[in-house]
Amino acid sequence: MRVGLLVPCFFVTEYCQVEPRAIKPTNMKITSSFFLAIFLFGFTSFGQSAKKLEQNLNVTVTGYFNSNSTISFDRKNPKKHGWDYVTEKFEKSFSSKGFNIGKSNTNISHYVFVIDYDYGYLIAAYKMQYSNLRGTIIDLNNNSQPIGTFTYTGRYENDEVADAIATKLSTIIKDPIHNKQPQTNQTVKSKEDRLKELKDLLDKGLITQDDYNTQKTKILNEN
Repeated sequence: MRVGLLVPCFFVTEYCQVEPRAIKPTNMKITSSFFLAIFLFGFTSFGQSAKKLEQNLNVTVTGYFNSNSTISFDRKNPKKHGWDYVTEKFEKSFSSKGFNIGKSNTNISHYVFVIDYDYGYLIAAYKMQYSNLRGTIIDLNNNSQPIGTFTYTGRYENDEVADAIATKLSTIIKDPIHNKQPQTNQTVKSKEDRLKELKDLLDKGLITQDDYNTQKTKILNEN
């Protein structure tokens, strides 16, 4: 009478009968195929994620950006949820790329990144899903002029998108051809024109009421 052994086969839900003298390789092939499938799936997902970021992300800088100056982040719509999580991820990503992070205050920050986004709730996953990021870079020391924009179309994770924006912006502002010092012979705008431009930014939601009041007072107090 021959007696077989019952041993568990890893990653297989059933038990297999193994002869005492020879182990059949069938289940070993199944296990190997399983590992290979997991590896290929992970590698493909990573490639698709990087490609999607590249396709859906757009960062532009149209004015001079001083990389040594302090930046801060503000939201266009104060009523939107999830802002604390957004700022946490953006500050962490930009700080890791060498940007100087300050408070959202015109007396401290040189540039403010005004951010807007859509969001919904994934009940099954117990988390918020962010999408369609829009942002404007405002130079607070230059009459609150917009000097850049960034957008991401579609759903996204804040840490991935923030890291990608910081990386792209860092590359742009280090380009000596693009990032030239502003010309000193530019026409100086009147206080009236600058106040009109400042009010226009407020009406469009690109700066907050506090930013508007501070810059307005600063312009009016100039000699």
